[in-house]
Amino acid sequence: MAEGSSTYKGLAVPLSGNFEIKSTSTTLDMMTITNAASGTGDFIVCQTQNGTEVFSVEDAGKMVVGGEGVTITSGGLTVTAGGATITAGDVTVTAGDVQVGDGYYLRFSSNSVTTAPTTGLTIGDLFVYQAANTYRIGLAVDNQGIWHADFA
Repeated sequence: MAEGSSTYKGLAVPLSGNFEIKSTSTTLDMMTITNAASGTGDFIVCQTQNGTEVFSVEDAGKMVVGGEGVTITSGGLTVTAGGATITAGDVTVTAGDVQVGDGYYLRFSSNSVTTAPTTGLTIGDLFVYQAANTYRIGLAVDNQGIWHADFA
């Protein structure tokens, strides 16, 4: 979008207190932050009263989130380049699907269950389990119970 170029009587954002910015244009950006020519400072920093950063937008555009992490309440998350990496913790999907497109793969952890699950499966569920020192990938199949492949 185009950058807005107007100010209101030359006044700046207050140093304390609360404020709201309301746009008067339907096409211009509400606020633009421009770094210096060789600037390396963060564009935006949100911090606790102790000075601990909990959110920032760095000079190259990277967003860093601490504290409670990220919650997306609507709209979803789209990664168009660079992928998504989770270095610690789990990915939990409580509703919806996990889809893997053509040319990509889904990798599971080595933390498998020790027996094939017999309850709580929905047709199409994919899971990993171990039986007699053999790792298996299982799939709940319509009217046929569990299909599996052995990997010794």
